[in-house]
Amino acid sequence: MREPAHLTFINRYLNWQRVGERLDRYKHIGKMFTIKKLQECSEKPPFYCHYLSWRLGTWEDERLFEFLDKLLEISTGLPGWDKESRIPGGCEFDKFWGFVWELQTATFFADHLGLKTEWKKTGPDIQVSVDSASFFAECTTYRKSFALEEFIGELFSCIH
Repeated sequence: MREPAHLTFINRYLNWQRVGERLDRYKHIGKMFTIKKLQECSEKPPFYCHYLSWRLGTWEDERLFEFLDKLLEISTGLPGWDKESRIPGGCEFDKFWGFVWELQTATFFADHLGLKTEWKKTGPDIQVSVDSASFFAECTTYRKSFALEEFIGELFSCIH
C-alpha cells in the first residue's frame, strides 16, 4: 500500500532537530513531553505526527512556546497536578488547543486572580476557592471537525 500523500509533506517539513532544540530550550514543555513520546505518533494515521511535535517542528514564531512554557510552569505547580491525567495522550491534532485552554484557565484563576486553585482528579477539571466558598470549572472545547481543518491548514501553510 502506498503511503498517504500528506505523509510525504509531514516527513519533509517536520524538523525533528528543531523539535529537540525547543524541548531543550523550554524546560517545562521538555519536562512534560519527550522527543521519544512525540515520535511515537509518526506511524499513526491519520495525522502521522503528534499534536505538539508538528508545532514545535514547523512553527517559526517562538512566542506561543514561551507562553505555553509559562502556562506549564504555573499550572504544574498547582495542587492536584498529575502529568498522567492532565497531559492529553494520543496524537489527535485538536488536543493541543483543548490542553492550552485548560492551562490558561488554571493560570487565570491562580496567577492572574491570585485565587486558591487546584486540579481535580475526577469530575470538573479545576476547583477554585474564594474565601470560604468554592466553585468548579470544567474546561471544555468544542472540536467537531476542527482537528482535520486545522491540520490541513497548517500543512498547506508549509507548502505555500
